[in-house]
Amino acid sequence: QALDVPPAYPISATFKNTAPDPTSPWVLPDAYVVKLSVNGETFTKNLTVKMDPRVTTSQENLKLQHDLSLMCYLHRKELANIKNSIKVFKEKLDAGTSKLSTQKADNLKMQFSQFEKNPAENGKSLNKLDAELATVYNIIHDTDMPPTSQAISSANELSTSFESLLKNWEVLKNEGNKSEK
Repeated sequence: QALDVPPAYPISATFKNTAPDPTSPWVLPDAYVVKLSVNGETFTKNLTVKMDPRVTTSQENLKLQHDLSLMCYLHRKELANIKNSIKVFKEKLDAGTSKLSTQKADNLKMQFSQFEKNPAENGKSLNKLDAELATVYNIIHDTDMPPTSQAISSANELSTSFESLLKNWEVLKNEGNKSEK
């Protein structure tokens, strides 16, 4: 499933004649079964994805490229869910449906905004992490060459930052959930 982000096009795009950049990883060359369910009826078809014979990258490096791309994609997908949760929390606080005083509700909204835009003490802001994951994803995904050591290192560092951000999010989310009780 593609990320719910506006389409982006390469600078060389021809108007109405260029597909947007992909936002989800490609599959590895292999045999797959495609299933389509419509009105309670399921249709299946075997599908074989073959690598372009001009590509000389090893299967091992293709798998590494895929795994790193998938990691960046899944992290961005979770960040999108967090952004949506923050939006919902803010809307509830704006609507005055929480049990908090106006001052505490404003303080919590400010904490949500800071979480999105300002770096935590031990990591990156939500928006910066999302942008950096997108950049590394594009670097890894836009070539048929093996991922560089710099791209691998960056992806791993961003994954560590993601885990740290998730811990901070859990704390903030719990504060938001308390406001609803």
